[in-house]
Amino acid sequence: MSISDCLKNLFQSIILNSNEIEQSRIYLYKNRNFNYETLCKRIDKNNLNIISHSDLLFFLNSNTYKVPKSLLNVFILHFSKENENFLTFDEFKEILYPKSFISIKNQTFESGIINMNFDFEQIVCKIIIKELKLINLISFNLDKFYEIENFTVYDIINFLNEGNLFFSENEIENFCLKFNIEISHNEMKTILFYFQADKEKKIYYNQLKKIFKLFILSSDAYDFYNNNNIILNRITKYKNINDGDLHNQIFSRKNEKITEKISININQFFISVLQYENILFNMRNKIYNNNEIIPIELFYVFDFDNKNFITKKNFKEILYVNFNINSTNEEINVIFNNYSKMNLNDVDNKNNSNEKILIYDDFKRLLIPFNLINNEKLIELEKEKISDKSKSDLIEFFKGILFIESKIEKLKIKYTNSVNFNCYEDFLKLKGQMKSAQKIDKKMFYNYLIKNNNLIDSIPFESLFNRIDFDEDLMISYEDFAKFVSPLNN
Repeated sequence: MSISDCLKNLFQSIILNSNEIEQSRIYLYKNRNFNYETLCKRIDKNNLNIISHSDLLFFLNSNTYKVPKSLLNVFILHFSKENENFLTFDEFKEILYPKSFISIKNQTFESGIINMNFDFEQIVCKIIIKELKLINLISFNLDKFYEIENFTVYDIINFLNEGNLFFSENEIENFCLKFNIEISHNEMKTILFYFQADKEKKIYYNQLKKIFKLFILSSDAYDFYNNNNIILNRITKYKNINDGDLHNQIFSRKNEKITEKISININQFFISVLQYENILFNMRNKIYNNNEIIPIELFYVFDFDNKNFITKKNFKEILYVNFNINSTNEEINVIFNNYSKMNLNDVDNKNNSNEKILIYDDFKRLLIPFNLINNEKLIELEKEKISDKSKSDLIEFFKGILFIESKIEKLKIKYTNSVNFNCYEDFLKLKGQMKSAQKIDKKMFYNYLIKNNNLIDSIPFESLFNRIDFDEDLMISYEDFAKFVSPLNN
């Protein structure tokens, strides 16, 4: 089983099973006697303008359908944009709207029947039941990826869109063309809907991983559903199951599958970091080649109080306010730990704080490719605001760098927590035959990587060396190495 095989099965399962659901959606939408708002209010027993788990369960039961509570939990959590244990009216309507219509507006026909017709309720129930069945099938197909040795969720993104942190409609379309999978525009919209693509039709790593965590089912759980037809059984044929056990099957992470290797050695550590450095270089290059994005101007966007440096608070606030990126304190701390070379008390004698800050030189290292950092763009922009495309590029960049730096931080934790980890002995390994050398130059470091089967390009190598060479003397001291591999909280 390969990634391409798993992706074919996944996409085909959505395409083949979604068409029948779509026909039911279209029937509801075109019928003037059906009213979405009336339906939502009918299901909302407590008049809270939301549809809870118990509301939905009662609605299905009252129409003689019985479903596992745990699978209904997955259904609600998946379609809730805020991952709440309920659906807003708009979120529930979105599930029922046809995906083949370009734009959907809420129907407000005065002829909409207040006492919802039983046939309409049955159609709505069947849509929900078919959605649950499809969710179960998607879970089964996602689980198959873990039959691939050393599989991680990022492998899917790297396969579809190598070196990037997302895949989009274009990559799915290219994949389907390559493997002779017929897919219509409407079917593509359905796939993007199930993977909750953003407005630009992109699916990022964090979103994909969230879906894996939520949907993943053991094969035994799937077979239990499939063989007994539990989802489609009416009350009269329903077989009791232990919802608590099923809940655990759905929500527990399979340690041997989802969790990556806990222990890595120095060679594995460098291989992974080099891969990330290559991605970072490509991201920075894209930003540098956008003539609308001027580093010094962007710096002063973050330095909004004109202190000639950026604090963690500034950085986090601008990411949220200007770019709609809700970052965590841990992500911000990692960025400042990796790129800041000065503390607040270094620029303000009256301040005794050791809080890290970003001066402009730090910010350039964050934003600009290492080989272009001295070729600063000084283009004067005629317009005050950058285009939506440039803003989108910046959002993609900042999301990407938060993700990559957090991944490198996790690698440091794995590496330093390994059973055989010894910082000084690993530093000596980098010296190769030059045991008497106090520091490691570029040639020694490069030779070590080549000797250990790391076929590397010059760009990620230079980026990695510059990252480790904290004092910028073109040599790696033991202090540089120890600082580089140490996790933030150590």
